Amino acid sequence: MKKISIDYIFIVAPKQSEMEDINLELGITDLQSSIYLDTAYVFRNQNPSIPNERKYHSFLLDKNDRIVFVGSPVDNDKIKAIYGKTIGVK
Repeated sequence: MKKISIDYIFIVAPKQSEMEDINLELGITDLQSSIYLDTAYVFRNQNPSIPNERKYHSFLLDKNDRIVFVGSPVDNDKIKAIYGKTIGVK
């Protein structure tokens, strides 16, 4: 199987009331990816074209930071298959 290297970056924009829970989760999570806490909603404000629906909040960027795929492959087999083709995995 072809080995693919993908860097995952998570941008989390919690409400102030959620910060304690977020900090607890980050403290116990062994996530090996970058996580940005965007408490000032900078990402949202600089990207107003991103819809509010959560299904549009996961996207794959190419090496030039252009969006090439929208959707999360985590819980959807159809999206997972398309995602796999996009990154070159069958």
